[in-house]
Order: sequence, then C-alpha cells, then structure tokens
Amino acid sequence: VESILTFRSSNGLDIAQSAVLLKTLQNSHSKAAERIKSESRKLRKNLYSNHFAAMVPIEIGSYCTSNCKFCGWKKDNSEMVRLRVTTEALIRQTKYLAGLGFSHFELSGGDDLIYLRDRLKETLQQVKIAATAVNSEARVSICLTPMCESQYSDFAKVGLDTVLTWQETYERSKFESYVTSGPKAYG
Repeated sequence: VESILTFRSSNGLDIAQSAVLLKTLQNSHSKAAERIKSESRKLRKNLYSNHFAAMVPIEIGSYCTSNCKFCGWKKDNSEMVRLRVTTEALIRQTKYLAGLGFSHFELSGGDDLIYLRDRLKETLQQVKIAATAVNSEARVSICLTPMCESQYSDFAKVGLDTVLTWQETYERSKFESYVTSGPKAYG
C-alpha cells in the first residue's frame, strides 16, 4: 500500500493497484486503510481545493438490466415507464444548467446496456462540447454500470473526466441481498 501511494503515476493507478487499495479498505480500521483515506483526502483537496463544486446529475434514461431491491428502476419493475433521453435534450439541459453556473455534470442512469453500447460515447462528447462552450473548466462524469478499461479509455478521449461509482455496502452478504441480479450483481 505504501509503495502504491508513494510512487503512483501522474496518470493515476492501474487496475492492480486500485484492487490492492480497495481490498485494503475492506478493513476500514487498519493503519493501511487510514493511510489510504488520508492520501485520498489530500488528492481531493489538491484537485478541488476547498471550493464547493455542485455536481448536477443528468439522467440519461430509466432502463436497467439489474435488480436492486431498493431501486424503482430495477429490471423487474414492470410498472415503471421506461425512457431514453435524446442526445439533443441532454445538450439543451447541459447548456441550461451551465448557464446557471454549474460546471460539474454527472451522466447517470440504470444499467441500460443498449444505450451504453450505442449512444454513450457520442453523448459524452456532445455534453462535454456543450458544457465547455459555456465554461472551459466544465467536467463531465458518469455514474453507470461498471465497464471495461478500454471503454473508459475511449470515453476519456471524447471528454470523460471522472467515473463515479456508488457502492451500497462493502459487506458482501448485504450487497448480495440488495443487488440480486444483472450486471451490477457481478460488479
């Protein structure tokens, strides 16, 4: 852990290094876990200073292929009205929100594998162009189902700045009881 934190590349961590740190965090009270948390706080402060930056979520759709007990968008919710927002609507919303002063945009939604495969790359590029046209410092993030490193690399080339992941719990038995099927269940 210490060597990873001390000698990390300017390009960030590779997959193996990330896995070591995440595994170490499972024991959240260990000395190594406290060191990781401390370095994370320093990195966050270096990236964002002490400034408040509101991140505004922009939902791309309500389709999902996972079943999370707590979520209304889950695949098995047959009463849910499903939709996919058009790229044009996302651009209008981005421009509107950027005009209000927002500079951090999070594209989020369910595990819509069709959207991810067919439209996400173009959407990211268009949202980044629209956001930076209003504010050159604008950042675009995604919070979607986990994908492959090559996909993230392709997304970064068209404007993706950050990947966010919300983890309901790190306790395996609870996670498995909350997230019962779909891509997220295999995370």
